[in-house]
Parts: sequence; structure tokens; C-alpha cells
Amino acid sequence: MRYTLPSHIILQTLATRRESAQLVADLPTGLPGVKAARQALIKVMEGQILSCAVIDARGYPLLQGEQALQALFHETVEWFVQPFIAEERGERPLTTTNPHVGVPPPPRQPTPLRNPRRLLPTVQAGWSHRQMQVFSLADGWRSVEEIATLLRLPPEAVREIVEQLRDLGALG
Repeated sequence: MRYTLPSHIILQTLATRRESAQLVADLPTGLPGVKAARQALIKVMEGQILSCAVIDARGYPLLQGEQALQALFHETVEWFVQPFIAEERGERPLTTTNPHVGVPPPPRQPTPLRNPRRLLPTVQAGWSHRQMQVFSLADGWRSVEEIATLLRLPPEAVREIVEQLRDLGALG
């Protein structure tokens, strides 16, 4: 699957859900301060970052570990997410001094879960495009802020749509 998101959002989502994945991103224009960078690789196991590297066109590492993670942290790139199963070598989580990396965010109020009875096309026929988008992303796990980031909307606009959908009985 492909996602175009800031790196910290996708890492935070994996940490919150304790999921494992290998993330790969092509960097055709490099990174700020590292113009030779052509690809980023991050391995995450059960929400913990195992490794992170930024490599050049020949496959040589330019940045690794904490340094690579810091360079990628707020960059919005297209991530290709694939399943990751740790090798038997006993890979350990990446140690980092950044308190926000690899640590699940504090508990938050999740977005309401979709009401399955409202999935009928006849019920949704009068909904706006934005209402359909928010409804499809309201999985009970994503926060309003995460949905806003995915839809590139202000959080206040998403909160308003969530309230409209609650009033319609579409969200619990």
C-alpha cells in the first residue's frame, strides 16, 4: 500500500497499533541538506522502530539510525508499506533520544466508529463528498487530527463533519 504522509504520522500510527511493517520511500529530489539521498528505508516491528536508513543511488547508506530518523521525521513523502517479519538475527528496537520517535502518543479520544446500518447507498445519497470521506476514515482508531491530515483539512472542519455524521446517526 502507498501513503503520502509526513513520516512521523505513519510511524505514530504503526506505534499506536503495534503493527509491523517495512517502509520504503523514493526520494527523487533528495532531502534538505542531503541532496544525494535517493531512498529511505524504515523497519518497524510491533510499533517499535528497528532500523532507519537513507541511501544514495548506488545503495550506500548516507544516514543511519537516529540521524536518518531525524532527517525524515517531518518530511512528507510517498511511503510504500509492506509486511515485515523480523529476521532470526534478533533485531532490537532503534534507540533514540527523540522522545516522540517510536513511542505511542498519549491516550486520546478515538473517532467514533461507523454505524454499519448507515452503509446503505440510499442513506448516503444526500451526503456531501467530505462527509463520505470522513465517514470512510472513521474507523474508531483514527483521531480527528489524523483524519484531518489525511484529507488535508483543518481539524475544526473534520470535527464539524463528525458532529454532522453523529446527528445523522452514521457515527456512534
